Amino acid sequence: MTSKSKAAEKTVLVSSPALPVTFKVTRAFRGHLEDLEVPETDVFVMTHMNHAKFGKGTLALDDFTGGALCRAIEAAGFKGKGGEHLVVDLDDSPIKHVLLIGLGAQDDVHRTTICAMYRMIVDEAARLGAAKITIPFFPGLLIDVNYRGLLAVLRCRLGERHHSGALGNLTEVEILCTAQARRHILDGLKVEKQLCPFCRDPKFKV
Repeated sequence: MTSKSKAAEKTVLVSSPALPVTFKVTRAFRGHLEDLEVPETDVFVMTHMNHAKFGKGTLALDDFTGGALCRAIEAAGFKGKGGEHLVVDLDDSPIKHVLLIGLGAQDDVHRTTICAMYRMIVDEAARLGAAKITIPFFPGLLIDVNYRGLLAVLRCRLGERHHSGALGNLTEVEILCTAQARRHILDGLKVEKQLCPFCRDPKFKV
C-alpha cells in the first residue's frame, strides 16, 4: 500500500493495487470537534451505542443538517441496538445521505461487531449507489478497539467485499480525524493481510 502525499499535509491518500478503493485520511477537526469540517460525500456514517446519549459528533452533524438528523432519529425511534440502522436522505446538502448504525451495548462491541458494521456500511452504500463514503473517528472511543485495529478491520472487510463483488460503485472512503489520531489510522490501513484465517463474514442479525 502506498501513500500519495506527505503525512504533514491536511489530507493523505492511501491506495493499494489489490483494492479499487482509495482511502482519503483528512484532518478535519481538533480536540473536541473544534473547527469541524464536513466534506461533500454520498454517505456520511455515524454510530451510536444502545442506551447512550447522543454525542458531540451527532449533535454537530445535526446542526449541520439543520436539525434533520435528530428529527429523523426521533421519528424512527432509533435507540442504537446492534444492527439497527437509519438512512437520512438530505436535500441541498454536501451530504447526500447520513447512515446511522447502532452498535448495541458497549460491552458487546468487539472486532466481529466492527466487521459486521463495516459490511453494513458497504452494503448500504452499494444499495444507494454511492461512490464515496465518509467515516469520522471522533476522540474518546467507547469501545475496546483502538484506531489501528478499527482501520485494519475496515481494510480487511473492503477486501472481502471486493472479492465478493459487493462494492457497487464505491471508489473512495474518506476518514475524518484529528492530527493525533491520523498516524494510528494510517498504520491500520497498512495491514493488507486477511485478519482471520477463515472469514466467517460476520453481519448483524436484523
